[in-house]
Amino acid sequence: MLRVDPVQTVKPPENTRRATKATAKATATAANWNIKHINAPRVWTELGTRGENIVVADIDAGVKFDHPALAAQYRGKKPDGSVDHNYNWFNAAGDCPSDDPCDGSGDGTHTMGTMVGDDGAGRVVGVAPGAKWIAARACTGEWNCPESAILQSGEWLLAPRDSAYRNPRPDLAPDTVAAGPPFHRLHRLHVPECRPRRPGARTTSPANSCGVRRRS
Repeated sequence: MLRVDPVQTVKPPENTRRATKATAKATATAANWNIKHINAPRVWTELGTRGENIVVADIDAGVKFDHPALAAQYRGKKPDGSVDHNYNWFNAAGDCPSDDPCDGSGDGTHTMGTMVGDDGAGRVVGVAPGAKWIAARACTGEWNCPESAILQSGEWLLAPRDSAYRNPRPDLAPDTVAAGPPFHRLHRLHVPECRPRRPGARTTSPANSCGVRRRS
């Protein structure tokens, strides 16, 4: 029998930035009903962490970076209040009105809010409000996501680059990535069971395997 021994054992780094019990308790009190429903506040209070020292990312329609529930958690936000989008934002779709992160449909802002949303004024809507976020924009609308933009966004997240798309930094890659519509689109393009048989045809595959929204 072939035996494969590990050549290196890596111990996960300790989370050196944890939420205090008072902070965790206050956050739990302010949490929305949906966050309480999945027992996220129990994790915050019992484990003493709300996502501190973690970076999450999203491939979607972008993020409204100055939204009250997301501005403080943006990794590009500096202590003096200024922002630096290098290594923190990538616009593969290429149609924002400025170099700042934008969201034409609101979908990316919504999903990022579900991850880290906290306005600091008593309303917590995110599962990990202590985490930081970065984002790549691959969609110009909720479901208008070109395959090339999706793949380029994924490449950028593996090793974020500066605003000129140079100097890749894999050490700045996020800890986790969420991507709803973009991944559904790739799935439907490349999984045979998900491809329509003719123009305009609807797939009969289950929604949870093809990412198809069923209409009532």
